[in-house]
Amino acid sequence: MITELRKKSQITIPRELVSKLGLREGDKLEIIEKDGVIQIMPVVVYPKKYLDELKEEITDIKTKIKSGDQPVFDNVDDLFKQLDSEDIVQQRQNEPTEHRKLHCCQRRDFSINTRACS
Repeated sequence: MITELRKKSQITIPRELVSKLGLREGDKLEIIEKDGVIQIMPVVVYPKKYLDELKEEITDIKTKIKSGDQPVFDNVDDLFKQLDSEDIVQQRQNEPTEHRKLHCCQRRDFSINTRACS
């Protein structure tokens, strides 16, 4: 695709590329020159405060992984299984006692150990 350099060093990005990349008016683009080639890449700009908080969180997680306090998963499915089991435990802890007992009774039909339900 060929475009023309206009006044004030402006160019028009062909509509097909704008649509294909999902670009909109106001999006930020980074322009790089490398070996005589101009590259234009869409970018997202985040506030510095957000990036600092993210860096801190990543540092905390790395520390927890080293100490063994942060579980590490071999794949995404294992992560989701862990999250699902935590959700179930949290839901059970928030249920009224009579509902927890009902779940225990229902589980007896399936021969599951129910001592933890009381």
